[in-house]
Amino acid sequence: MNKVIELISRLISFKKLAVWCVVLLLAWILPSLIIYLYSRPYRLHEDSKRQFTYGIVFGAGVYKNGQPTPYLQTRLDETVQLYKQGTIKKILVSGDNGSKHYNEPTAMARYLQSQGVAEQDITKDYAGFSTYDTCYRAKAIFGVTDDVVVVSHAYHLARAIQTCRAVGVFAYGSTASASVGKNYSVNYLIRETLSINKALVQEVIHAKPTVLGNPELIQ
Repeated sequence: MNKVIELISRLISFKKLAVWCVVLLLAWILPSLIIYLYSRPYRLHEDSKRQFTYGIVFGAGVYKNGQPTPYLQTRLDETVQLYKQGTIKKILVSGDNGSKHYNEPTAMARYLQSQGVAEQDITKDYAGFSTYDTCYRAKAIFGVTDDVVVVSHAYHLARAIQTCRAVGVFAYGSTASASVGKNYSVNYLIRETLSINKALVQEVIHAKPTVLGNPELIQ
């Protein structure tokens, strides 16, 4: 009889553990699913004829020689295409310039100019240390609130759209090509789900970005 009771006790403990595992899994994955579904209506299609004023490009790494990584280059190439076809008129390049030896915005601006984007149409955000920082500063520092397209890869675009809209930048999104890597690799998806949960916490508590400063409205 004691063995039966012990077995039942173990089964109950196992069920409790299984329930908690399911709850934790849902808590981890569900926000990503909700944000993905939320962002779908705000994704531009290839045949879209809509026109906007601003485009925001998120940094994605530069080499020591100042050249953008292939991954970042695909975001910039998508931005160039949007600019040349008249979808956007002004471009905000936002990235990490945490030290004098690493400068994403300058590298991004240089590449855009090499592809025919006018210098006066590019604004650099040197404190885009995260997606949240970029979106927050786009409004608080550069005065961008609407009429804007954010450019990134598919795995990141849902968070970029949702984060910007949560802080008052009512953005649409354009997907960069995945020619240099998979948009939905396991590594990126795991990192992205964690980043989404972090961003949601930042939005709920109305966190300030790493760096603020004085307004520099885009002309």
